[in-house]
Amino acid sequence: MFQKSDFWIGLAVGVVAGVFGYRFMQER
Repeated sequence: MFQKSDFWIGLAVGVVAGVFGYRFMQER
């Protein structure tokens, strides 16, 4: 069964990775 805690953890990781990747692309 899909747990809500796993959803929030995955969402947080995705947001952090997206922001980091966006900033990295802006630097180059």
